[in-house]
Amino acid sequence: MYSQAKVIAGGLAHIPVVIAVFYFILTTFNKRALKFVEEAKTKKPEAKAVEPKKVTISKTEAPKTEAPITESPKVKKKHADVPVNIYRPKTPYEGTVIENYSLLK
Repeated sequence: MYSQAKVIAGGLAHIPVVIAVFYFILTTFNKRALKFVEEAKTKKPEAKAVEPKKVTISKTEAPKTEAPITESPKVKKKHADVPVNIYRPKTPYEGTVIENYSLLK
């Protein structure tokens, strides 16, 4: 039989092992995080070339003289290529119903 003192001593003997495992995990992740930050600092953002927009002027329009417009660097928004607000109450999307079922049971 095991006495209560032996059980407690056996449990306490595992505490340094558990601490060592957590220390190893902590130091590993900290090294990886520092490496990631250093790599991010050394990378330079690549500048994208911006093509000038072509403007067509009809023959009936008189050319307007305006101050030149300076182009600011355009920031592409997330999901900018997703069309939004393409259907209106006057021009709704007309689809066909494939099936009807209840979402609540």
